[in-house]
Amino acid sequence: MEEEFNQKKYINEFNKANYTQFNVRLLKYEKKELEQLLKAYNINNADFLRKSIKNFKEELKMKKFYVTSGTLHCEKRGEWIYGGEVLKGNDNKKIFDDILDARAFYDSIELKDVIEGNNRYSDYKELYEIDGTINDIDDIDLDNAKYIIDEYTFVDYK
Repeated sequence: MEEEFNQKKYINEFNKANYTQFNVRLLKYEKKELEQLLKAYNINNADFLRKSIKNFKEELKMKKFYVTSGTLHCEKRGEWIYGGEVLKGNDNKKIFDDILDARAFYDSIELKDVIEGNNRYSDYKELYEIDGTINDIDDIDLDNAKYIIDEYTFVDYK
């Protein structure tokens, strides 16, 4: 015998399969201000979030992400210290339009720490957010870039 169609059960199953909850804690005055704005513009919470996501994606299109890595030369002077020289052996310098691609490339860079006699060669990698109008690696001014993350294999310089 065929089971009778249960619309309530169907809607519940559909909602479980296709929707999820997004919760956020706001200060009371922020929530009140948001509710007033949404009411004034006749926008519900879901439409507000969708518009925010769209605006955030547009804002990200105006940014680029720069990943660089290299090798530091360190010397033994009682303790290991940075020798003031960045070796250009690693040529991992790239500009990305998307933070996820930049982060994947950053994560793929393997860092090494090699000691040869009185010298130590330690790798580093850095990820920056840069002005979206820059397309050439040589035009990048790291003084005006926003630092996101970096990693070094050797950090106990004295």
